[in-house]
Amino acid sequence: MGLANYKIVANGKDITDIIRPLFVSLTITDEAGRNSDSFSLTLVDDGKIAFPKTEAQLQIATGKQEGRLYDRGTYTVNSVKLVSPANLIILSGDAANLSGEFKNQRDFTWENISLRSLVETVASRCGYQPAVSEVYSDIHIEHRLQTGQSDADLLTELANEHNATMKVAKGKLIFFPRGDNQTVSGKTLPAVPLHLTDEVKAEITLSGAGKYQAVIAKWHDGDAAETKTVRVGDSKGKAKQLNTPYPDEASAKAAAESALYESQRAEYKLEISDSPFIPGLQAERNILLSGHLRPQFNGAWMCESVTETLDQDGHVQSASFVVPKGKLIEIPRLN
Repeated sequence: MGLANYKIVANGKDITDIIRPLFVSLTITDEAGRNSDSFSLTLVDDGKIAFPKTEAQLQIATGKQEGRLYDRGTYTVNSVKLVSPANLIILSGDAANLSGEFKNQRDFTWENISLRSLVETVASRCGYQPAVSEVYSDIHIEHRLQTGQSDADLLTELANEHNATMKVAKGKLIFFPRGDNQTVSGKTLPAVPLHLTDEVKAEITLSGAGKYQAVIAKWHDGDAAETKTVRVGDSKGKAKQLNTPYPDEASAKAAAESALYESQRAEYKLEISDSPFIPGLQAERNILLSGHLRPQFNGAWMCESVTETLDQDGHVQSASFVVPKGKLIEIPRLN
């Protein structure tokens, strides 16, 4: 699978050469959506290496032995495990650096504000740099109560409603459309080519899990003092009813669209296991698959999660992919 290379900087100090004689393995998992990216580093415990501290900051980069290194992010060590009699030290942690302010419960009323401004306000008061897609400037929130709810829970709720990615990484609060293959600034990223070979093997599953053709959401019309509904998807197909009432029609429609996309794309999964290291492959990034016997499965897929492992056997990646938004209509559905 090819030789691997890596660089690890702990609290600003390059410790790569120090740990290299003790290195056993490094695993990094990058996930789309609201999940935190994570790492696990296993070293031989020689009894001399300085005992690692929790909350240490590790900057990790990986790549091919003779090629450039790719930044894999900054991680906070939140667990140290000592294994005997194998004499191993296992450090693990995640990329989320959630401040106390972000997790504290608060009461707040949001009035006449765009979703983008709301997220930027939360980022500012929690000490993060906002990285929010411009598309959310057009989503208006008339009235929303934040009662006994942390900012983290509020943004997770809003991300679910609007099918967005919300996570904290490198001191930034990131909020942008999930599965759009774009940077926060709106720039479309080129798809990463992935050709199936004897070393790159794929499993594609058609589960038929998407049993709904439409989604209905409820919203409260304050002017009319009544509850109304909005439907997205097929006007005649079987519809899923969302139980949560939304404060306005725009929020209800966004939540229904998000739920429909999640349901439909669940029908179609691509899994790549133990492939050679592919530079540029990361969560939320599209790949361009080629080499499959059935041409309808070639083309764009969105990476939902990718795990890379470096050990004595080399450098491999395993990844899970789903259908991008624009390709949902092309799914070969099970009858």
